[in-house]
Amino acid sequence: MPPEATIALAAFGPVRRAIGAGFAAHRALAGGDIKAAARLAGADAPDTAGLDAHGLARIAIVLPSERLASAVAIAFWFLLAGLAGAAAVCAVEAVATRIGGPAPRRAAFGIIARRLDAALRLVPALLAAVLVVLAALFVPGARAAGALRVRARDLDSPAALIAAVVAGALGLALGGP
Repeated sequence: MPPEATIALAAFGPVRRAIGAGFAAHRALAGGDIKAAARLAGADAPDTAGLDAHGLARIAIVLPSERLASAVAIAFWFLLAGLAGAAAVCAVEAVATRIGGPAPRRAAFGIIARRLDAALRLVPALLAAVLVVLAALFVPGARAAGALRVRARDLDSPAALIAAVVAGALGLALGGP
């Protein structure tokens, strides 16, 4: 198998699993089983215990969107800079995830890691957003026009941009009641 195919499978495998979990959570919510939806949608979420059906639905959209942002960034940097580019974006993401939180003792280093991660993911996120809009043209029930109505407040991070575009394509709002 060529290395490009291996990288693509490694990058997009988690996206497929996250989308499957999102669909399973949707089916559980439609059936009224909030506990099953919490288990399915929140497999990677920090805390789903106190969420209602709307919060779980948001997580079922946001988690696959974050995975899509990550996969597109890895593929983008692999195509641009080879294996070193893909490894670098993975390493920056790992550092930003592990120590980029709001803990006071890591604040100085964490903000640098988060900003570097956002910078490396900005162009790939814009490409992924365009791909989502194009895909919405061919998916029954999806709204490409809704996907295009992303406001400036939705652009606080690359993953937030993709989540906002996906929610818009589905005709949903991620914020509010």
